Order: sequence, then structure tokens, then C-alpha cells
Amino acid sequence: MPEDKEVEIKLTPPGTEPELVTTSAELPSIVVDGIQGVLFSGEMIKLSFFEDRQDVKSGTVVRAHVARLVMSREQFANITRHMVDIQKDMSSVSAAKRERADG
Repeated sequence: MPEDKEVEIKLTPPGTEPELVTTSAELPSIVVDGIQGVLFSGEMIKLSFFEDRQDVKSGTVVRAHVARLVMSREQFANITRHMVDIQKDMSSVSAAKRERADG
């Protein structure tokens, strides 16, 4: 059995983020249809994402793992809060569009 290794997590204090050295245009776009699994290990969390794909031979939908995100629990909480804010923004934009369409 492999030995458990100690991992040190160093969080960046707010306002001291490192400079970005890449652009989002350099990253691949990954389509996800959902979360396949979650694993907690100490202070870390792993999220596995899947995509549903059409199997042309059998005519059925198959599920393929497409990405795994690994982060600290604290960073997961930060991202979750950010996602909630995005959802609120999306809801308010949708409501404003409906009001303009009705009005």
C-alpha cells in the first residue's frame, strides 16, 4: 500500500494574487453534463465531471468522465459562493428580459 503523504496547503491572502501568465483563449473548453462523484480527503476535495455522449453504434447515451477538479475545501467554498452569485445574476438578467418582452 502506498504511504500517506503529508500535504501542506498554502492559501493566497486576498489582494496578493499572483500575475496571470496565460489567457483563457489558451485553455481547452470542456463540456460537462454533471458531477459523477465527489471525494473528500483531509482538507482537499475532488470533483469528477461527466459528459453524456451518443454512441452511434448502439444508439444509446454513454457517460464519459471528462474532468476532475481538485482543490482545498476553503477554495471550494469560495467557488461555490461565486457560483451562487453568478446564478443570481443570471436570474436577474432573465427576469429583466421577460419584463421587456412583456412590457
